[in-house]
Amino acid sequence: MSISHIKGIVVLTGCLLLSACTETIIREVAPAPTETATASEAATTAETATTAETATTTVTAAINDSTTNLGVGSNMVAISDPVTTVGSATTSNDTTASPPSPTSSLLLEDPNSNLTIGTPGTIVDCLNSLPCRWLSTDTQFALTVTSADNIASRDRLSLSYFIQTIHDSTVVVSRVDEAVDSEGMVFRSEDQTLGAGNGGSPQGLLAGDQLQGTVNFNMSATGNTLSEWAISVIDAGVIRTATFTGIPLGSLTTAEADCNYTLPCVWTTPDNDVAITLQSAGGISIDNRISITFSLETSSDMTIAVDEGATASGSDGSLFEGRTLGLGFMTDYKKITAAVRARSPYFGSVNFYRTPSISTHLNQLSLVLYQDEPVPRWDPQFINVPLQ
Repeated sequence: MSISHIKGIVVLTGCLLLSACTETIIREVAPAPTETATASEAATTAETATTAETATTTVTAAINDSTTNLGVGSNMVAISDPVTTVGSATTSNDTTASPPSPTSSLLLEDPNSNLTIGTPGTIVDCLNSLPCRWLSTDTQFALTVTSADNIASRDRLSLSYFIQTIHDSTVVVSRVDEAVDSEGMVFRSEDQTLGAGNGGSPQGLLAGDQLQGTVNFNMSATGNTLSEWAISVIDAGVIRTATFTGIPLGSLTTAEADCNYTLPCVWTTPDNDVAITLQSAGGISIDNRISITFSLETSSDMTIAVDEGATASGSDGSLFEGRTLGLGFMTDYKKITAAVRARSPYFGSVNFYRTPSISTHLNQLSLVLYQDEPVPRWDPQFINVPLQ
């Protein structure tokens, strides 16, 4: 027996004893595709890749839909707009609407029957009704205009809106266009707010939350409609330009309460769900500083705001401007808010700047008092008010 035979017997015996021998199968590896591959082979490869991407997208969407907590378990949804770099930001092509994603239902819902929602990615016609919502092409971002009127400090046109996204984001206003009303008047933005900032400072926004914003223009409006207005907001690096037409100008209510020189005098909303009672008006005989007190009662719990901008006109033509505001136990020169319980009277006051007037009564008294929600504001006005 040769030495090679002996070695083979030893190796075989060792494998059997240790049970370590396994079957080894060698398969021929398919050759790498070359540039001369046929068109049918290329199509098959592309179809396979597309199928894999679709499966991956489906799984990712399912994960996003099943996540409800922010933070570590955030329901962040990747922005899918095609983007082009512009400076340090990017801009999205919002000119063509795309089918809404399953996670965008929050922005597509219509909890308010009066809410106008535009076609995603296009100019929205508010049809002379508010609230009015613009949606991005990918339906992940929405900007809703809630009011446009002259109720603001220094009697200027003021427009209110709020932003929502279906992904956690950081937003900042990049541009506010001039507004044009139905009479051809052009309004230039002078100052604004966004959340706790001035519009130019980035604000964090969690998916589903609302971030309030306002734009104050350079003068008051006399027309009935804003025929054109646009605002650009950077949403996590993507520029969203919301464009509107047909925004109505004016308050929710304009009817005046005629006090007929007698107090108390009651002004109510059209639905009679809020009553504002002017309790007293006086001070002329003391130091020529008008002071008024009022109470309000609501049919449901709500947050009420009293804001700067109250005005009054005296019987001698004098104009009075509001100075110190009061609501409950709080006083300030600027906006004050308070939570009001249903059917529980809540009291407030407005002290006006001193004038040399000797008016015996007020021809008109206008209060800046409204529900602090994203809805058109009230416009409580009283005429023929006696001064005591």
